[in-house]
Amino acid sequence: MMIELSNQQVKVLHEALHESIGIAKVYRETVADEDSIILMQDLRAIARVLDMEEPKTDEPGQR
Repeated sequence: MMIELSNQQVKVLHEALHESIGIAKVYRETVADEDSIILMQDLRAIARVLDMEEPKTDEPGQR
């Protein structure tokens, strides 16, 4: 299902996704379990679907 978002909605969505990616990076660096890897993969997939720039660092030990 396709919906059209206003510019403001897109901006809020992008900001929330970037914040979520930041939290997921901290979680992955702190816990480094399979769930943290899956979470980052899911967030990257969402970013691709929304044509957002993918996170550049999501490997353990990178910041």
